[in-house]
Amino acid sequence: MTAVAVEPSGTHELRDLYTRYKALALSTSATLMLGGETDSLAEGVEELLEACRTVCMRRSVYRREAAVCAEAAASLAPLLAGDTTAETLASARSAHLRLRRAVWEVIPCEYVPCCAPAHDNHEG
Repeated sequence: MTAVAVEPSGTHELRDLYTRYKALALSTSATLMLGGETDSLAEGVEELLEACRTVCMRRSVYRREAAVCAEAAASLAPLLAGDTTAETLASARSAHLRLRRAVWEVIPCEYVPCCAPAHDNHEG
């Protein structure tokens, strides 16, 4: 019999926010490289920002991570508005890395290829 790992309350919500952010970040990159339309992505950023604010206002156990997700999502807005300077890109990358680190603290298997819950020692 295999034991099923139980995620702490709110982890599913954080995973959802992060999944939405990753989809927006990847779509933003592809759209900017291909010169596509950004309006729907800008709307997606606003919707994600609202979802992050809702988590923060509810005083969720993951409100810090939701705030970091909001910062990362907000860093996409200038890119979608056409500001693709080196400074703006660096800011978006930095916000992305902060979010990734914050998620790693809560969902350590997010970046482990096997995503196996038994692997709780990711140091080294």
